[in-house]
Amino acid sequence: SVEIRLGSDADANIKHTGTNLNVNETTGDINIRTYANDKDVVISTDDGSGGITEYIVADGSTGAVKLKHYGTTVFETTSTGASITNTSTDDALLVTTTEDSNSAGPVISLKRNSSSPADADYIGQVKFKGENDADQEITYAKITGKILDASDGSEDGMLEYAFIKGGSQNISARFRGDALQLLNGTNLYVGTGGNIQFEGGTA
Repeated sequence: SVEIRLGSDADANIKHTGTNLNVNETTGDINIRTYANDKDVVISTDDGSGGITEYIVADGSTGAVKLKHYGTTVFETTSTGASITNTSTDDALLVTTTEDSNSAGPVISLKRNSSSPADADYIGQVKFKGENDADQEITYAKITGKILDASDGSEDGMLEYAFIKGGSQNISARFRGDALQLLNGTNLYVGTGGNIQFEGGTA
């Protein structure tokens, strides 16, 4: 095999071992760059069928970094965060822990790191989106975390539930530490065979 040594003290080398091509650096970073306008840096390899396909793309025209599965983009950075896309009903995101105690896990945290937290601040939201029959994107439901009291030592929080109702967003319920509130015409329905049970002798 042949080795190419680079640097005054051979700090870097490129070598083919007979099986693999290794690029080694011992003193600093390894930078891969293109200075061509709107061009990409692409990492490609075998597609599982004897061909070649892309797996990682740094897109110089959009600023996105794309992670691909056999050439299909499944994760892409955006100007506001990241987007995950799949073409099936399987898990789009699977978070797994192998820790074996009785502590909660895996854990997903949503944190709003505000420099001026205040009562009534929204602190995180999960939206459920779909299409209507006019091919328009609609937020059909959302769950939102909210600060009720931001005072140190007496903090209170709540979850707010909203649904599309008659074509408009409607806050249907707020689940607080002291009450479950049904709002804006939302009823409590108990189906046949169900009971409402009160603790104690009076309701």
